[in-house]
Amino acid sequence: MHHFPSNKIQLNAKLAFSLVKELEDLFEYKDTTQKAIALESERKIAQSKVNVEDLPDLSQPGKYRVRRRQVTFSIDSPRQTAKGFTGDYKLNVEVHSPIGLNEPAPLAIIAHGFGAKSSDYDELAKHLASYGYIVAMPEHDGSNTNYQDAFLRGEVGVDISPVEFYSRPRDITHLLNKLERDPDWQPQINWSEVGIIGHSLGGTTALLAAGAALNWDRIQSVCQQDDFVFNVSIFLQCRAKKFTPRKL
Repeated sequence: MHHFPSNKIQLNAKLAFSLVKELEDLFEYKDTTQKAIALESERKIAQSKVNVEDLPDLSQPGKYRVRRRQVTFSIDSPRQTAKGFTGDYKLNVEVHSPIGLNEPAPLAIIAHGFGAKSSDYDELAKHLASYGYIVAMPEHDGSNTNYQDAFLRGEVGVDISPVEFYSRPRDITHLLNKLERDPDWQPQINWSEVGIIGHSLGGTTALLAAGAALNWDRIQSVCQQDDFVFNVSIFLQCRAKKFTPRKL
């Protein structure tokens, strides 16, 4: 506060106390959710006939050595990127695959969160690949680290475009289409076993790619005001209110 460029500072005490209350509610919600998940897990284990002690220790790597590759596909489709809105773009994908697997492998796709990058999940991808999965991690150019940095430098005028709720699942669709048509990748993948996981905005991407629709009624009811909130998830979700309602 000593470095604030003014002789006077006005504080909005009402807003400050409301933010403190919001933080308390967030932490309480988190703790309650974690306890509920733990209790449900214990209940499921107690009801299960499987001897947990006989299951493999998934905290340890699997039996396969892993190969990491960077592949790039040309996509003829419009998209927001760190260089602005473009009519075509390069989809960069990190792929981890097991070495020595003699049959088609299940495919797992990992969608990164807002302001993150695909390589943030290298360790998870390597771990899954060691158990016989091919893991593909696309770089979502309209909401990754590069895009966030470009926004902070003033090179793009929007922190995240509402169109990103459409473009992200489309990245997944383009990726699957490219892999399935590629003569090198197509026979390596078991196309009856394809899954997707994601963190934060990547979780939303996974749900949208699987066919879920945005809850427009919920978005409109929650996003009626522009007050500052600590919950970044709500901030991102409310960006979608400017997007035309449709099934993505």
